[in-house]
Amino acid sequence: MAKKLLFTISLFLFGALLMPNFSSAAFNTVTFEDDTSIYLTGQSLYLTVESGSAVSDMSVGANSVTFTMNNGSSFALKSTDRKTLANTISSVVECASGYSRVSIISDSDQTIIVTPGAVCDADFSSEGSTGTYSAPSSAPAAPAAPAEEEEEEEAVVAPTETAAGSANVSAGSGGSAQATTNQGTTVSLEIPAGAVSAESEVTITPTETAAESVSAKVSAAPASKNIVGGYVYSFAAQSGGEAVSNFDEQVTVSLTYTDDQISGLDEDTLVIYYYDEGLSQWLSLETSIDKETNTVTALTAHFTLFALMAEESEEVAGEEEEEEEEEEEEEVTPISEMTKTQLRAEIARIAALIAQLQAQLAELIGGAGQLTANLKYDDSGDQVTLLQTWLAKDSAVYPEGVVSGWFGSLTKSAVIRFQNKYASEVLSPWGLSAGSGFVGSTTRTKLNALYGGQ
Repeated sequence: MAKKLLFTISLFLFGALLMPNFSSAAFNTVTFEDDTSIYLTGQSLYLTVESGSAVSDMSVGANSVTFTMNNGSSFALKSTDRKTLANTISSVVECASGYSRVSIISDSDQTIIVTPGAVCDADFSSEGSTGTYSAPSSAPAAPAAPAEEEEEEEAVVAPTETAAGSANVSAGSGGSAQATTNQGTTVSLEIPAGAVSAESEVTITPTETAAESVSAKVSAAPASKNIVGGYVYSFAAQSGGEAVSNFDEQVTVSLTYTDDQISGLDEDTLVIYYYDEGLSQWLSLETSIDKETNTVTALTAHFTLFALMAEESEEVAGEEEEEEEEEEEEEVTPISEMTKTQLRAEIARIAALIAQLQAQLAELIGGAGQLTANLKYDDSGDQVTLLQTWLAKDSAVYPEGVVSGWFGSLTKSAVIRFQNKYASEVLSPWGLSAGSGFVGSTTRTKLNALYGGQ
């Protein structure tokens, strides 16, 4: 039986890529006597390092695995999700019906980075058959030109695979990244100059809502909302081996959709939502809709899970209500008689109900008793007033005690003091060692716990 190995990474949520050091690494100091599972937090993906592998060092990042190799070192890495295992030396990858696998024996001292991509596309005609492909060392190649000359020149072929996207972003000029889904839609990010303080790698990973890694969070979606296209999108950024979750400038998020995806939904209700880890619920972003290009756009100052949601059209909602009225009350199976599958479904239903009730409670309490929005420098309004009122309760945190409703430099300094004071609860989950002045989910959660309802 494969043993599970949890690699403790300095970043709790996204993980960090630890760069190897040849000068201090001894020959094959990391050996694997049994099959060992590793977890990539950025892709919510398990990989298996097969028994018999022996390398000088190995580090697990959010979206890749780095092997430090000596002359004679070797490893075999397997994905039961059949992910393409792109590697920096373009080694051939085996693509079987139940897994994908790359096996490398090094003939020199070197570093090899393996980055899982889309599901491999080998065609299997019988059980147990395999195929091979040469894994790219960088971004996936562009789709091949149409084989049939008779095809119409303007015909557009939708992607057949879901592909994550990544890009390097600089502090001076910003940058952009884009990912695609197998439904022919795209998700893209436009990062302006000044959003990051140093060169960063930005990644977008589409994940199907049925995936076990996001099922609990998907279940927390508002009851009246439907996730369009069946995908959620994980946005992540790293700079110097550390995760970047908050930005100094607003980042533009754009999602496309097809007419088929919104069949039965009200197009006017399309909204981009993000998942708040602290509140364990989905929150909406102010969203603009371009119906001519089937594109929705929103701004955000932090990265987490994002999804496009919409409400059912009035016609469809009415039909469902009529069907429910006509249906007889179903017999409820006692918990003691439920199967494992039924129990999982019941747990997911109860978790979704709890999340919905928590959201309704937050709305009922309102701004007078809870911080419900992310806050940053130059914001203003009732939520800022509440923040300043609470911070002023601790003279060591906010000695000036100014309650103006405007988030200025004094308020930012007070937030930083508060974050440093409660670093283990506010900063450590993000792998941060010092306050940023941005009031995000963990900062809000601690403030609400201390002062909520007062």
